[in-house]
Amino acid sequence: MYESIQIDHFRGIEHLQVTDLTSINLLLGKNNAGKTSVLEALFLLCGGTNPSLPSTVAGLRGQRTSNVLPDNVWRPLFYQMDPSIPIDIRARRTSEDADRILRIEALLNSQSSNPETGTGTASFDDELTIESLRLHYTDAHDREFTTKAKYDTERRALDVVPTDRDDFVRPAFLSARSYPTMERDARQFSHLVRIKQQHEVEEALRIIEPRVQRVEVLSEFGGSAIYVDVGLPSLIPLAACGEGFVRFFSIIVEITSCRQGLLLIDEIDNGLHYSVMEKLWTLLGKLSDKHEVQIVATTHNEELVTSAVNAFSDSPASFAVYRIDGTESGHKAVRYDADLLPAVRDAHFEIRG
Repeated sequence: MYESIQIDHFRGIEHLQVTDLTSINLLLGKNNAGKTSVLEALFLLCGGTNPSLPSTVAGLRGQRTSNVLPDNVWRPLFYQMDPSIPIDIRARRTSEDADRILRIEALLNSQSSNPETGTGTASFDDELTIESLRLHYTDAHDREFTTKAKYDTERRALDVVPTDRDDFVRPAFLSARSYPTMERDARQFSHLVRIKQQHEVEEALRIIEPRVQRVEVLSEFGGSAIYVDVGLPSLIPLAACGEGFVRFFSIIVEITSCRQGLLLIDEIDNGLHYSVMEKLWTLLGKLSDKHEVQIVATTHNEELVTSAVNAFSDSPASFAVYRIDGTESGHKAVRYDADLLPAVRDAHFEIRG
């Protein structure tokens, strides 16, 4: 389990430290405070020797690699859009005596256009673009790994070669902007069926829809699809269910599949009605403990915070709330300790920033 993370020069964060992380962590803050960036930084660090992940992170925000160079995708990863300053992410796990460190450097290339003519001036329009990224990963035993991501203009694809390592922590990232594809959910659920763990998902879905009897993965033209049996004459496609139901399914499938890993959930309450929130937290606490999965999630929803405080009233040490503030003087994370959370709830104190 990660107990702390420090982020330097990543996206809009010049410097931020988050300490005393626990099993289940909820990040609050105003829009553009950097909550999602904390999740992305943890995701990148977990896959510190996989140079394709910076592009994956950008893709979760809807960005795609251009047909020439992925500068427009990679540049926003760097603080103030300045790729001359490397990104530095470091985090400590409870079982380790040193930080895991990821440093991401941009390798720049000068792109020169033809000089202007017939305008009374003569100059070149020079622009430094990011040609490739270099990732330096150092594990807690001071072993170093270097990998690189470069865009192949002929193939119009990234040229990356990930490096295996023995300290890998499996991360799963559920974006607020793009939910997992039905194909991914079908693969994940099929894995649970193979190891006879699908009943956890089916039981969880009854929190939202008590009529759920079973979930099936069926073969269709073009691939596999998930269907739900709610007692009707025929099964219902998961894709035809409500947004909250689909979101809930993805969360439960990921935590059940991500054993001894890290589950990152952006805007965890998206599509979910307030009436199921406390049951959701209770279930996440149970599954997190059973499968040894650490959860870091973000929200703007005050009702979600209240429901979480209620759900973890008997096990406050497993849950923590952080407010992320971005100010002119920099970023900071304020942690609300377990004994303070009930008072925050009862006083309706503003903890969103």
